[in-house]
Amino acid sequence: MIKILYSQVISALKIQGLFWGLGLFLFYCNSVVMAGGFAQTDMGTRRVGMSAVVAGTDDATAIFHNPACLAELEDKQFMFTITGFFLQGRFKVRDREFNESNWIEPESYSAAAPFFAITGEDKYGQYVVGAALYFPNAYGAIMPEDSLIRYNLVEGVFITGYFTTSIGYRVNPKLSLGGGISYVFVSLSAKRHVHGTVLTEDLLLSEYPDVEEDWSLDIETTDHNFNWNLGLLWKPIDSFEVGLAYFSETELTLHGRAKMYDLNPAVNPPLDLVRLAVAFIGSESFDVKIVMPVPQYLRLGFLYRFADYLEFSMEGFWWYYSRYKVQKISTDPDISQFFDLSQEKNYKDSYQVCLGTLWHYNDTTDLMLGIMYDWSPIPDESYSIESAASDNFSYGFGLRYRFDSPYIFSAGWRHNFFEDKKIDSVNYKPNIRPIGEAVMYEISFDLTYLF
Repeated sequence: MIKILYSQVISALKIQGLFWGLGLFLFYCNSVVMAGGFAQTDMGTRRVGMSAVVAGTDDATAIFHNPACLAELEDKQFMFTITGFFLQGRFKVRDREFNESNWIEPESYSAAAPFFAITGEDKYGQYVVGAALYFPNAYGAIMPEDSLIRYNLVEGVFITGYFTTSIGYRVNPKLSLGGGISYVFVSLSAKRHVHGTVLTEDLLLSEYPDVEEDWSLDIETTDHNFNWNLGLLWKPIDSFEVGLAYFSETELTLHGRAKMYDLNPAVNPPLDLVRLAVAFIGSESFDVKIVMPVPQYLRLGFLYRFADYLEFSMEGFWWYYSRYKVQKISTDPDISQFFDLSQEKNYKDSYQVCLGTLWHYNDTTDLMLGIMYDWSPIPDESYSIESAASDNFSYGFGLRYRFDSPYIFSAGWRHNFFEDKKIDSVNYKPNIRPIGEAVMYEISFDLTYLF
């Protein structure tokens, strides 16, 4: 009987908005999986401090940046590096008359990218192998549960882990090649609020419901797969290097459970929109699946040594995001006969350019300086609280110190300035017409043991 009633009112209620919102919520994970405006590739202090490293990586982070550079390592290494990210961001919500809410800021945000690696060479010094365990995305965020962006995100924890084995082979003194294979693991748990009126009507700020009238949508999903990479390092002359690295696409499909439950059953009416959806599904919990491929990308860079004590480098990135026009989601029970689960993304390719320099101050100390500009792949109409990527400029510097013992210590700092956003309309519900501002600081530390 409930299902019959549900089918009769579905057209009028536009219930697809609820699951369109579910798709947006799930897409939270894709906002940080790979770089190009809304993720980080700053693994290791040389990258944080110098920016352009694909042609000059001289430590175990070559496993991450360009496996061909492994062939240039002269010592066996055990390396630990960690980069911490400190975000200062805030948002406003606007209604159809462009009335603005107060600034809304995260209650807490924490993110880090740890990296553990070991390398070793053969007795002839022709090839170097390496293995690394690292987490390019490991972070969590909590947003105010009583703010107007609670329908986008309340809290979330997202982790991507990689275990990579790589090899660098020195073909001759001028050419080295490399490659690697990675096992990739992804985990997402997150929470947001849902409300039928918010997801179907373009409300004024004064018309938003109270928190106790909301439902909660919680999700936990995971997936794993493999990807691969190839690298090249060419030295046409002793003072000039060319680095090239390609990273394959990773096909990921997040599987897990979603749960919708009433935060205050005594308040919400029996025919509340979300209650009808739960009745149709037959349970507060249901299976969910989202296809989330990580795009292939390419890095090309150059390094020039003006003298034994001074290096200059430049680098460019390209990410193939333009193939992602639509995000598809499926559920079990299957609701595709009632709801359009696809979401328009209309992403564009993303690019990044980097310039950097390294000064060998003396036999024990190196100083680094770098700048970077990064173009976001997200068009304005897809900009959201959980996919708040915008173009950004950053600068950084770093220091590396070699002890008399077989230890090397490095530290770096980077300051990211994100373009302010003011969006008049978006292609999802609720149409929050967001205003966003953000800066981010990064601090990195490396410790390398040579043996």
